[in-house]
Amino acid sequence: MTISSAQIHHALQQIALLSTGNATNAAGLGLLESLADASQGYAPLIEAVNAFMAGQAQARSSVNVIRDMAKNALGMELGAQDAANLASLIDSGQHSWAELFAYCLSANNPTLSNRAEAAQSFLSDLQTAQKSAYFDGAPYSALSKPCCKAWGLAASAWSAPKAI
Repeated sequence: MTISSAQIHHALQQIALLSTGNATNAAGLGLLESLADASQGYAPLIEAVNAFMAGQAQARSSVNVIRDMAKNALGMELGAQDAANLASLIDSGQHSWAELFAYCLSANNPTLSNRAEAAQSFLSDLQTAQKSAYFDGAPYSALSKPCCKAWGLAASAWSAPKAI
């Protein structure tokens, strides 16, 4: 079975939503797509997810990151004890952040799917209207540059802020 570009972009938007609580723009999607190399078993993307989320957990605690991920990406209020149980599996090394993401993607959560679909539709509408540059500006760059740093990528991979 061949996976279509649209299906890949949908999954990558879901990954962006899970990791940041926000959708990504075309540049971010391109970066994630460059990391999603099926011939390498998706190892670069898995490593990037694990590194970024470990940094988030170190800064804010795994429990808080999991609760925010559940709320912002999945539309769920996760109780402190449930979040702590999941966090202990990740913090102990029994499971990785990428494995949690894989579970979330395979669970077909309608909120996550709808948010990713809306993001892709938005990007498509921007491209059709030739206004994609409007979503490459300072607010997005402010979010993307720390992600680049956490993933070990040059900040120059992102476009400079543009005036609207």
